[in-house]
Amino acid sequence: MEWEIYHISQQTELEYNEAEGDAILHCQVPQAAEHFKKLLDGATQATLDFDGGELEGQSVIGFRLRNANGEFYIALLKKDWNHLLEQPDEVVFQYGEGEKGQFSSTFYNGMFEQFLDRMIDRYNAGEKTTFTEDIIEVFGEED
Repeated sequence: MEWEIYHISQQTELEYNEAEGDAILHCQVPQAAEHFKKLLDGATQATLDFDGGELEGQSVIGFRLRNANGEFYIALLKKDWNHLLEQPDEVVFQYGEGEKGQFSSTFYNGMFEQFLDRMIDRYNAGEKTTFTEDIIEVFGEED
């Protein structure tokens, strides 16, 4: 995995908005403040997609954020993957104080499921790495 710029989520929790019936995934990434400021300079949006592998000896799922200003990754450690099983509706990256210090995006469960399907296919095709084994353990079953 070759991520040039990444930050590991320091704390991750799932919040349920009972009134709206939504689940919101919150990722605390104060160390990413400068990268968020550069990414959002003059922009209000960034695309979100998924990647994964091993980083610093641990399996991670990465949220790739990018727009014309650049790209970087927020890595979610395996211990926090269980929150993704709840199929959140939104993800909020808290990199500073209050609402001005956060970036939120719709969590595209269909795109995430496609990512998982690709990882499970890799595992079933014989690519048995720590990462693909962890994906199977948390999210799926081998053929």
